[in-house]
Amino acid sequence: MKEKASLSLVRHINSEIVLTYLQRHPNATIPEMSRESKLSLPTVTRTINSSLAIGLVQTTARKGEEKGRKAQCYAFNDDFGCALLLLIKDQRILLQVVTIGGKILHRTQVNIAKDEVLSMLQTTIEKQLAAFQNMKCICITLPGHIRDGFVYASHAFPKLNGLDLQNQLAERYKMPVSVMDSVKALPYAGREYDKDFRKKVVLFLSLEVEDGCGAACSMLGKTYPGTTGSFGDLYTLPFPFARMTRQQKYTRFAQAMVGMTNADTVVFYGDDSADFQKIIEKLTEELPAYALPKFYVAQGLIHDNFQAMKNIAFDNVLDSIEN
Repeated sequence: MKEKASLSLVRHINSEIVLTYLQRHPNATIPEMSRESKLSLPTVTRTINSSLAIGLVQTTARKGEEKGRKAQCYAFNDDFGCALLLLIKDQRILLQVVTIGGKILHRTQVNIAKDEVLSMLQTTIEKQLAAFQNMKCICITLPGHIRDGFVYASHAFPKLNGLDLQNQLAERYKMPVSVMDSVKALPYAGREYDKDFRKKVVLFLSLEVEDGCGAACSMLGKTYPGTTGSFGDLYTLPFPFARMTRQQKYTRFAQAMVGMTNADTVVFYGDDSADFQKIIEKLTEELPAYALPKFYVAQGLIHDNFQAMKNIAFDNVLDSIEN
């Protein structure tokens, strides 16, 4: 029994690797997927054939040399289904509807009042479900302390405190629902920075004029921002501080956090007050080569939250198909 469970887990992981590659490289061939994923041709072929059988993947044009046999290409079937992604932030609901392959079908935002957040959230969901009939799952991120879909504390929306939001919505709409902290969701966006993010330490640094500096850390795919789920919980450097320039403060803060966490990857967030390239150059000069992480400048916390939710939705759909 244990061997069967282990085999099922291995197949699930292999399927996720193959389909994640296809999500990022549409119109790929089986040999390409095998080569890039480092999985055997039979393993990739089994995943693609099972995905074709249920309509998740479809064949596209062939490619190859002008003479000889051309290889069959594959891509996600946009008609298979879509996911609803919702980010609750600053008394707004930002939303996207995306295909399982990641194509954006619709995006908008809804203004909400603090005492009406739950009812307006449900109204927003129901409106999108009516417009997109083939919805497969719902993903929600919001600030605060959320665990397993249970909102323990949300300073932005106190009326939600103590609410089992995930199970309530899943029961109401009869589909998989994920409710996560907007910082703890970041490791799911980590795939965009490093495909081996689950094996590494990723440091997320937020550099803002108004809020100062904050840090969160992801270890082996799990984020540890602290008890309230904000960037500043791991460590905060408020402004004003000492007599250094703002750029010097940013740099010293980054040096301290990289040294403390021994990070493999560093992802920067922030506003125009930070010259990220200069910070990276300074860190590269001062850190020994063996301790030098990979540096990335994110497009923004909102962007990465939606990217994380795309990946969560993708995983949820794969899980629901297997179940």
